[in-house]
Amino acid sequence: MLTVPVLSLANARETNPMAGVDTVAAFINQLIAVPWFALWGQPSEWDQGAVRLRQWSEWPGPDDADVLALALENQSIYDEGEAQAVRLGRGADFKRAFQQLHDLAHAHARDSGVSFDRDEDAWHGPSQSVWDAAFCTALVGCFIELGWNVPEDLQEQWAWYKRGHWPCGFAPAANAGLRMFRVL
Repeated sequence: MLTVPVLSLANARETNPMAGVDTVAAFINQLIAVPWFALWGQPSEWDQGAVRLRQWSEWPGPDDADVLALALENQSIYDEGEAQAVRLGRGADFKRAFQQLHDLAHAHARDSGVSFDRDEDAWHGPSQSVWDAAFCTALVGCFIELGWNVPEDLQEQWAWYKRGHWPCGFAPAANAGLRMFRVL
């Protein structure tokens, strides 16, 4: 079994974002129904456990240490998941599922009305939000596809996406404990 450390506070995932999602087909049904970024900047019942950003300009960019920390964590989860899949002879399944779900999530998030621009770089928040959403969503789906428990930090991010927000990085650490997310 793949074990991934938990870095974030249980905030959004207290509502069990993976309930009823035990197949990729059920996950795709959820993905299609997500109100991608429809509530960005608006309050949420989970705001006590997050740092709320209210506009795109408040996002500090991809080289902010805490934004980068979340990106690196997600890449690490991908790398560990792919390595485990390869060890189990399911590397091709992992890559196929990731690409298919990435493309599907990217299309839905991109077409949500956010000002995605394929010619922009990672400094363009709306475009980066679409890339982040597609990566996180595909990774969640890969774990479901392979019958693995979805890591808690991915569940936390997925819950925010499902509610129309962008978990755009960790919040600056206030202590050595679990981290909160910055959310737009």
